[in-house]
Amino acid sequence: MASTSSPTTSNSNIVELEQPLHFDTSQLPKYEFIRHVDKSNIDEYFMNLSSDQKHTVLNVAIRALKSKQCNEPYESMTSSCLGLINSDRKHGLDAWNEIKTDFYEHKPCDVSADGGNPSGTINDDTIEKMDEYQDLVNQKKNVWVTLAGVNKRTYTLDCIYKFPAEIYDEDRRTRLEKTIKKNKNNKNGNQTRSAYSVSVDKSIKLCEKFRKVYYVWKRYDKPLKFLYRDYRKDSVEAELRAELESGNASDERIKEIKNKNGTIKKALINSIIKKEWDNMGTAEKCAFERQIK
Repeated sequence: MASTSSPTTSNSNIVELEQPLHFDTSQLPKYEFIRHVDKSNIDEYFMNLSSDQKHTVLNVAIRALKSKQCNEPYESMTSSCLGLINSDRKHGLDAWNEIKTDFYEHKPCDVSADGGNPSGTINDDTIEKMDEYQDLVNQKKNVWVTLAGVNKRTYTLDCIYKFPAEIYDEDRRTRLEKTIKKNKNNKNGNQTRSAYSVSVDKSIKLCEKFRKVYYVWKRYDKPLKFLYRDYRKDSVEAELRAELESGNASDERIKEIKNKNGTIKKALINSIIKKEWDNMGTAEKCAFERQIK
């Protein structure tokens, strides 16, 4: 277990601020065996792993797949789904096709909570990044941005949107120009990083503006929370009607349930269903997801 000691004092009564940190160095080689895996004989290699080592591999995989900061596994999954070669580099484009006519930047986004539309951000945007895209377009190459909806409960994708990257060029350059001007005029010295947000709605509007084709795959026709709303709608309405017909509802409750025309309020039905959805645990949402497949 890690521990810290009190600062020692030398003969000259000067406190030594740098002190040795004591911790369990036996844990440092914990992942080293993964580095030595023989991929050409992987089945036999894994058969010879200890139980602890197998659990280590599994736990690392689960943490990576659940992590809100780590999306690399889902970038790789997006590439696999689209039949692409995935890049091993941290920076630059994320994937390309075998004949290098199409290049991709992947933006996976966690949509586990409600199955809604994914979004992404191009961080530290620069003229050089934009010019890299434009140079490829000038060479008659295709550059795409994908927005993939990640379900981190089930470790898979619920949707993929594929947009041509050139639709963002004008908007990105305008935003960057404004950021540069803002930073020049900022007298307190604080500099704003240039980040460009990409959403499904924005991308569709830009495709419509420039008359560009985009591509979509969805596991569900609607986000899960809306599917659940439709699934529960009739039942909730029936429950409210039964409450009214029971004669046990107070005048205040009747007023809460009914519109002025005497019908049950749709807003109340949706409010009840939303509260149900928000209060559901991961297992319950997964069970519903399995049920509608």
